[in-house]
Amino acid sequence: MARANLKISVGSYAGNSVSDRLITGVGFQPDVILFYPSSTADACFFTKEIPKGSLARQPAAADAVARVDVTEDGFSVSSAAFVNSTGVNYHYVAFQGTSSSLFTLKYVGNLTDDRNFTDIQKIPFTPSAVFVKNSAASNALYWRTSANVGDDTCIGSSANGANAIQSLIANGFQLGATAGTNGSGVTYYAFGFPELPSTFFSTGTYVGNGTAQSITGLSFQPDYVMVKNATSAVYAVACTSTMGVDMSRPINGVVIGPGYITSLDSQGFTVGSNSRVNENGSTHYWYAFKAGNWIVPVNRNAR
Repeated sequence: MARANLKISVGSYAGNSVSDRLITGVGFQPDVILFYPSSTADACFFTKEIPKGSLARQPAAADAVARVDVTEDGFSVSSAAFVNSTGVNYHYVAFQGTSSSLFTLKYVGNLTDDRNFTDIQKIPFTPSAVFVKNSAASNALYWRTSANVGDDTCIGSSANGANAIQSLIANGFQLGATAGTNGSGVTYYAFGFPELPSTFFSTGTYVGNGTAQSITGLSFQPDYVMVKNATSAVYAVACTSTMGVDMSRPINGVVIGPGYITSLDSQGFTVGSNSRVNENGSTHYWYAFKAGNWIVPVNRNAR
């Protein structure tokens, strides 16, 4: 019987400002952790390539000073406001994969257009979703999934743009000549996935109508959803199943609150009237994951 090769855990904990705070019950040693505080602290993420004592911020800001160390059943956090402040609830999404289901890496930009960044050892497949963050202050998290068509990339802080993650290719991705993903001499952190089964991952678009609407057609009830208005310069909004009914938050310094992603439903999710997630006439991109231990078909490219 095939064994799970991609594990996803969604959880939360209450901050206490005590350094080396141990968070257990994740169920595995994470490779990627996304953090969403209930406070105005920016959303951040961890991979092993990010220097010790730092986290990558999801909005347009330099790396955060905060320490995360992974353990066999979770992780420990420092007392930094991004991960462990008294009175703040922290919501996390953790991933553990194998070489056939998840990659993490870092690279240095060279400002060369149409740059085919490939690494057959770390990315032995054709990715279907790639996330890239500039370690400097000037750019937010960039991502591209199979929902993006042509030279189009979701940008966490602004309207979608071209010349960033231009395409997803065998063993990697193509970069344009932009500071967001390929600035000269700049370090970037990246992670991504191969084509994932629709039983626990989905991505797509919808057109906003300015009033509440449900996004349906998923084959699961999601535990983690991200929505980005592709037209306007507003920050992306994240929601996890631990945030509660009608509670979600933009990735920048805005507290968790109502009116964004209002519920996670049996076959999708519902958005409110806020323009970040439902601007009338604007296209919105989204992706969704369901927590669990999953089998990703091995589809390695020829070496």
